[in-house]
Amino acid sequence: MDMAAPPTSEHLTAEQQAVVDDDGDRVLFSGGPGSGKTATLTARYLRLVRLHPASAVLVLCPSAAGAQRFLHAVLPHLAGGFDALPITTPWGLAHDVLSRHGAEPVLITGADQREEVSRLLAADGPARWPSAAHLVGRRAFTSEVAQAVNDLQCAALADDEVLARAEAAGQRARWADLVGFVTRYRSTLQARGLVDGSGLLLAATRLLHRLDPQSADAHRFVHVIVDDAHRVTPAAAGLLEPLVAHGVTVTAATDLDGSDLSAEPWAGLARPTVSPFRLTSAFTSAADRRLVTCTHPSVEAEAVVGELLAAADEGVAWSEMAVLVRSAAGPRARSVARALSRHGIPSGP
Repeated sequence: MDMAAPPTSEHLTAEQQAVVDDDGDRVLFSGGPGSGKTATLTARYLRLVRLHPASAVLVLCPSAAGAQRFLHAVLPHLAGGFDALPITTPWGLAHDVLSRHGAEPVLITGADQREEVSRLLAADGPARWPSAAHLVGRRAFTSEVAQAVNDLQCAALADDEVLARAEAAGQRARWADLVGFVTRYRSTLQARGLVDGSGLLLAATRLLHRLDPQSADAHRFVHVIVDDAHRVTPAAAGLLEPLVAHGVTVTAATDLDGSDLSAEPWAGLARPTVSPFRLTSAFTSAADRRLVTCTHPSVEAEAVVGELLAAADEGVAWSEMAVLVRSAAGPRARSVARALSRHGIPSGP
């Protein structure tokens, strides 16, 4: 494919250029906010699509907004014909994988998931929660269970492993109740032909593992680029395992120190064949403070979410963000909590 040279290529540092030019099958690089990770990924992508069809180079971003920004950054530098530009999120990839094999999953939103959890808890009653019978029916307990269901599925652990870890922590009873609830929750969604975000990822991962290694689908991609790899859950990272098993090479950018990439969910990629890099230059200074105003309370929650997502796309970790409200039990707090859940943003009290 013919391609105009990216306008930033002459401004790359030696560290960035080393990432762009590396021919290893596992290229992992890290750097803090403002270190040029986005420019490096863009330049590496443009190099890869000079070597391979654009439809064979997959880009996974943590959010749809991030995927759109990446697409807009590279599109002006692409020329010629291509049948697809797979620049998406793990959930977009999972939906595409299932759809290509005849499944048409109906994805529920975070709000729908919470409502389903609430209905199931009401049907369960205290009898199914012996470790927390006195809490069943309380709104706060429903919120905690909804979050725990999401966290447990994102962890992509087998039930036995969850219970073993709970046993070691002296918390087996409560986790056994939760594991049983998640089983009922999944069965209910399956019976209605529905799937939540984590279930979508797990279903696609299982399908990819079952592919005939000689099939065209098993070799659909030759390389995958993962932006903000530190934000990828084990369930989302699980999509990479069957791709790597079929020979797909990987580039991953993270805010973490490269030495920490042996931790979950990247343990499968931390091999002797990995090429680790760290970007040390700082191209931007700390952002100035600014005030965002809303004309009506109904749009405040989405405005808060928009700021959080923008910060995350700039490399700020969720653990380094906070939302302050006057009362954790007030309507504003509940509205923000629902918005966080809808967008898959982890939250706590």
